[in-house]
Amino acid sequence: YLKTINCQLTAIFNYAIRYYNLQDNPCRKAGAIGKSKGEPKDFWMQEEFNAFLETVSDKPETRMAFLLLYWTGMRIGELLALTYNDINLEEKTISINKSYQRLKGKDMYCSHLYGIMKKERLFRFTKSHMEHCMATGIERSGVKRIRLHDLRHSHASMLVDMGVAPLEIAERLGHEKVETTLNTYSHLYPSTQSKLAGLLDKKHEEEEE
Repeated sequence: YLKTINCQLTAIFNYAIRYYNLQDNPCRKAGAIGKSKGEPKDFWMQEEFNAFLETVSDKPETRMAFLLLYWTGMRIGELLALTYNDINLEEKTISINKSYQRLKGKDMYCSHLYGIMKKERLFRFTKSHMEHCMATGIERSGVKRIRLHDLRHSHASMLVDMGVAPLEIAERLGHEKVETTLNTYSHLYPSTQSKLAGLLDKKHEEEEE
């Protein structure tokens, strides 16, 4: 992200030098920031997630929120902004079209909320509530410590392991460019090479037969 911002700013100032007589590009003087590839991300395997999930079994709304984060890869802000209108049970889809933030302290679960409005938020709790439940659950379950946002990485790593194409993962995660997906999760792809080799061997054997 930092690398992308730096490149965009550099391009803007280069434009200003060329067309508006700016003397120097401050980005070049300050030096580059960010990295071309992201650091390896922490994530949970499904067994770890299931172990954690047991710790919130007595909190159905919170449990559903964690299930959505892990199995869809949506961001926490997107989750908290969900309304009943966003869910299409017939098509089995969830529309991600907004994000939620709690500013200056201002600001549900469908099956047992009485009189819920279609434009009302499904989950009334905050990001802090989710982070607290996650920290408590990690301590109780003994799984490795990751951040709330790392549930998104956990979802992506599961897709990579399933052999889903990078373009499809990029579309699912809402990345504008597939390069973002490849740069963020490139460290996961080497683990798929043995699987690919096996598929090629099988194909070669079928051709010989």
